[in-house]
Amino acid sequence: MATIAANLKLQPAEATEYFRGKGLQVTWSWTDMTREAHAAAFTVAKATTLDVLSAIRTEVDKAIGEGQTFEAFKKALRPKLQDLGWWGRQEVLDGETGELTTAQLGSNRRLRTIFQTNVQTAYMAGRYKRYLADVENRPYWRYVAILDGRTRPAHRALHGKVWRWDDPIWQVIWPPNGWGCRCRVQALTEAEFRALGVALEDGSQAISTIRVPVNKDGDTMDVQVVRYMDERGQPRTFRPDPGWDYNPGVASQANLDRVMTGKLEQAAPAISQATVRDMAGQPQFGQWLQAPTGNWPLVSVPPADAQSIGAASRIGTVAGAVVRAAGAASVDYAGAQLVIEQGILVRSAGQLIYVLRQGETVSIVRAQASGDSLAVVSVERLTLEQAMADADIAAAL
Repeated sequence: MATIAANLKLQPAEATEYFRGKGLQVTWSWTDMTREAHAAAFTVAKATTLDVLSAIRTEVDKAIGEGQTFEAFKKALRPKLQDLGWWGRQEVLDGETGELTTAQLGSNRRLRTIFQTNVQTAYMAGRYKRYLADVENRPYWRYVAILDGRTRPAHRALHGKVWRWDDPIWQVIWPPNGWGCRCRVQALTEAEFRALGVALEDGSQAISTIRVPVNKDGDTMDVQVVRYMDERGQPRTFRPDPGWDYNPGVASQANLDRVMTGKLEQAAPAISQATVRDMAGQPQFGQWLQAPTGNWPLVSVPPADAQSIGAASRIGTVAGAVVRAAGAASVDYAGAQLVIEQGILVRSAGQLIYVLRQGETVSIVRAQASGDSLAVVSVERLTLEQAMADADIAAAL
């Protein structure tokens, strides 16, 4: 049997990085966690003890890193789960109701689902990261389904359709799009896209949300769906399985942002300042600015400054929504840390306002407490005349 790694033509290290970024989370049902939480934490429904969860995670990690087949994965994991008593149908305590109930724990079918779900998701998250790093050369992304008898008609219908890399549709339909989904994405150059002779799809107005049932108990959840035109020009709607309407690569980036912010917080101030300066000069930051999601650790302020406005963190993060609203092209985000270090601090209405005059221009960074975090709410570059019109800023000039 070919491994998923071979089918995707992806180095295991890229997938392993995503998988090892996950924590452990005990849950009773797969619906107990949000999509983003699934990307940030490893969970197996009804694996309600950490020893069971750790055993499964260890073997999944090995399967990804070594490019194992399912049979090798099953051979290693099944006896461990049997020794832990997590196998077959058993009476167990329902984590939601506190009552005894009969539940299916480990089984060969369950192991296949665990294997395929986690390995496929990890490889596709790794592929997303790799593709983002090459969008200048390969800006067109093509949806690819496995065209055999096991493929769902709805997934088959998307095969061959092409959207730009920054089309919002990839936030919804980046594979996998459901249990057992084997779809993938192919990145194309301009010449490769033109050679296909297909239309470029536009998903900017194609996404909506519907409410769907998720189990026999009547529970429901919101699922994002996308509209598109089929090969006959007829309108169609594609709906991922409930809980699968997200991009694991984007969600894992948000998790990496939190991890990086935590590491910067623990570092000495001089080190964290140098690190955020370096991060802002890397190509990855420029790519993030083109399609900002989640938060980016942008500045490191003196601890006393953060404490003065009640912020527990001295690492100021800028939200993707703030960047999109401002328009990244007109803002010097890469120079924000320089403004913190060389500028003059003004406090106003609970905000930290750092002001740096450079000739006839003035750079300004504003940050405020957001819960325990420090949020960068704006980065501006004004003319001296514009800056003098603001009383708070003028006081620093």
